[in-house]
Amino acid sequence: MSQFVQQDDVQTKMQLRHMFAQLWPFARVFWKLGLAASVMMIISIVAARLLPQTIGYAIDHGVIPKDRGVLVQAAWVYLVLQTVHAVCQFGYLFLFQKFGNRVLADLREKLVGHVQGLPLDYFHRNPVGRIVTRLTNDPANLNEVFSEGVIAIVSNLLILLSLVVAMLLISVKLTLITLALMPFFLWISLKVSYRIRLILRESKKKLAELSAYASESLQGLRVLQILNAVPYSEKRFSTTSFEYQNILLRSIRAYAVMQPLLNLFTAVVVTSALAGGGYFAVQGELAIGALVAFLLHAQDFIPPLREMLEKYQQFQNSLTSAERVFHLFEEAPEESFGFEPHSSSRFFAPAGPAPVSRPNPTIEFRDLSFRYASDQPWVLRHLDLTIHPGERVALMGRTGAGKSTLISLLQRFYEAPGESLLIGGTPIQNVPRHELRRWIGVVQQDPVLFRGTIADNLSLGDPLHTREVMEEALKRMGAWDFFQRSGRGLDFKVEERGANLSVGERQLICFARILVADPAFLILDEATANVDSETESFIQKAIQETITGRTCLIIAHRLSTLKDCNRFIKIENGRAVDAPPVQSSK
Repeated sequence: MSQFVQQDDVQTKMQLRHMFAQLWPFARVFWKLGLAASVMMIISIVAARLLPQTIGYAIDHGVIPKDRGVLVQAAWVYLVLQTVHAVCQFGYLFLFQKFGNRVLADLREKLVGHVQGLPLDYFHRNPVGRIVTRLTNDPANLNEVFSEGVIAIVSNLLILLSLVVAMLLISVKLTLITLALMPFFLWISLKVSYRIRLILRESKKKLAELSAYASESLQGLRVLQILNAVPYSEKRFSTTSFEYQNILLRSIRAYAVMQPLLNLFTAVVVTSALAGGGYFAVQGELAIGALVAFLLHAQDFIPPLREMLEKYQQFQNSLTSAERVFHLFEEAPEESFGFEPHSSSRFFAPAGPAPVSRPNPTIEFRDLSFRYASDQPWVLRHLDLTIHPGERVALMGRTGAGKSTLISLLQRFYEAPGESLLIGGTPIQNVPRHELRRWIGVVQQDPVLFRGTIADNLSLGDPLHTREVMEEALKRMGAWDFFQRSGRGLDFKVEERGANLSVGERQLICFARILVADPAFLILDEATANVDSETESFIQKAIQETITGRTCLIIAHRLSTLKDCNRFIKIENGRAVDAPPVQSSK
């Protein structure tokens, strides 16, 4: 297998338009929510722009002429507009949040499903911590795009456009004077924001490195403690953490530049509006009420611009996360490797109800040569091996000889080259993976359990696997009374990776899971290596129950596990050679 770990080198330089194009397929599913939010946002913005106009009208037609009736009417209009603005603002904020949460929930589900369908080699090249970061932190950062960012950018952009229109309607010359320096300030702000984005991309890489190392350290904590290597591990983590801290400090410095820029721009806008508007008012070109309305518009101009720039900076963070999320989506899943026919193979029953009979074809390895990468040594060389239906084959060889590689090729975790691996005379590439793996049952040395109940771990969500079927599997192994005595019923809660069960109990559950699935082909990969003699007796009974009439490929060092094999194959120098039967010593 490939032993190297890829660096986290996502460098797609995604732009905002590209990010939204990637997110659009997820967003269009909930277009009705987005449309309703947009309509309420437009009504809210229009109502907000009419508020300064109402005040200006009240001054020019109510205060100066001292017309109380106009003032009362203006007050009522102002109250109605403010109410409409508040109600619609609540509506679109709520609907956009709901819209964003649904989009991100859909994205997370599809991302996890996609990762679970990636080939095994991807997980050898990428640390678990890095993958977990991309499944959790990065989608969470993308939440800012919809729950906050989209609302802020779209609404504030419309607010700015409405402000410009309102200011132009009052005075074109004063608007041009007031906003003359806006392009210059926006250019500087965007340059600073781009610098922030580069720093954030670097920080994401370092955070993924931290997560990967933390995950690795926790998984190997027992070894670190036994070897007194905890100080060494802490030093390595501290070094990486210090580098991450320095990157964050650089981003803080870049963020700190933005606020003074915005404050300076605020001062320029208000000063220009006040000076220019005062001059035009003195010259009689602008009414007092219109000047007040213009100043209110000018003051309203700053908050949306400030928020847009702040959200643009947040978008830089979202962009780096989007790069990583959609780069992960670009990883080709298993289904795209080789030929995947739409119809079922003639050797396999179609998906659906339990098949009438299990397939049990001959397996042939024909002149098979395989290596994990072009720069890696050959693991298997010109290997020839035929496994007939019903055979119980013991697979032997030194560590690294290629036994596990042979099993991985048989399960299509890796693709056998050409037509070197055939199932019933058909190249394995023509057999759909889901059908192949339904036909093959595997029990490994390290039992894998999931958080949930024992029943959940036995059925893995298949509705055909009823409680009666699960109980029968445990009874056939002779382990039902054993679990009942220890209080481990089907509804017993299993902690993460089965931490609250012994190694033997975990392995028994894995064997029972195989019996429940009832495969035709069994692969036992050192399945009894970590169990005690009492537990092994249950497993041996389970093996006896399942090998009858089925093909079985066994890798084991315990003679008791190999005693019922009728053929012994040794992997030596990448080739398969017949070996004499292993005799237990008396």
